[in-house]
Amino acid sequence: MTVWKTLSRQLAFDAAPYLRVFKEEVEVAPDQVIPDFWQVELRSFVLVVPVRPDGRVVTMTGYRHGPRRDCMSLPGGFIDPGETPETAARRELMEEVGLTPARMIALGRLRGQWQSAWRAWTLLSRTWLQRGLGPAV
Repeated sequence: MTVWKTLSRQLAFDAAPYLRVFKEEVEVAPDQVIPDFWQVELRSFVLVVPVRPDGRVVTMTGYRHGPRRDCMSLPGGFIDPGETPETAARRELMEEVGLTPARMIALGRLRGQWQSAWRAWTLLSRTWLQRGLGPAV
């Protein structure tokens, strides 16, 4: 695996703590430099895959302003400062669908990166499987 070398990095847009955009100059091979590689950084978040005792997965449908339409999604959200990923997953499940898990299984970390030409978007999610869901008490 060839690792690109970052030659310079400038903060181009700052909407902390939610979003920061950097303009980087990167060397991808000897004598091959990309002068404007855009790196988007978002806050870490959790994604929950809630599974009912009968095996059905709980999903949500609601308006999302980004795509400007109703979308199906899984419960999830940002990890608050000082909060563990497991605590965030439990909180988001309660806030979004009103359920509490009997058991949680950490599925691991997911790092997604989508590239289009020389543009990149990076997300870091910690994904949890929650079993034996019941209503909040």
